[in-house]
Amino acid sequence: MVSGFLKNKKGQISIEFILIMLIALIYISAVIQPTIRTASQSTEDVTRLSQAKLAAQKLAAAINQLEASQGEGRKTISLFVPEKSSVGCTSDAINFSATMSGLIEPTDCGGGICGGSIELISGANPDCTAVGTIDASTGNIFVEVVVEKDGAGTVVVNYAP
Repeated sequence: MVSGFLKNKKGQISIEFILIMLIALIYISAVIQPTIRTASQSTEDVTRLSQAKLAAQKLAAAINQLEASQGEGRKTISLFVPEKSSVGCTSDAINFSATMSGLIEPTDCGGGICGGSIELISGANPDCTAVGTIDASTGNIFVEVVVEKDGAGTVVVNYAP
């Protein structure tokens, strides 16, 4: 049979255990959970920007390949432009940008929009009037783009039929 002294000690140990668990839960909810949320949003931002850059690189590679080749040619590529980003075609570069969440403002981005451009090879002057900028501000976009070099040596970028 347990004496009265040991009964009180067991109760005290249970209360101390409950208090330690309560402090641990408060720490997790106050410190760790917000850090995880910030890290998750930052990961989504980096992924969005990387996917936009990849689409720009694919388009630039197709234009450069046809520009460097002799004669006529045609290349169809599939591009994925993620939500809140855009990929644009100009006569000397392929531009890309993505809107950041605003939780962490990167130092080299202005106004919460990060981006860059992929230079085309020297002498490339593609006709991008049909495509312009592929804007995915409202949702993800999958698009097929045709890059075609005609007999005159002009590279034309257009949407696939």
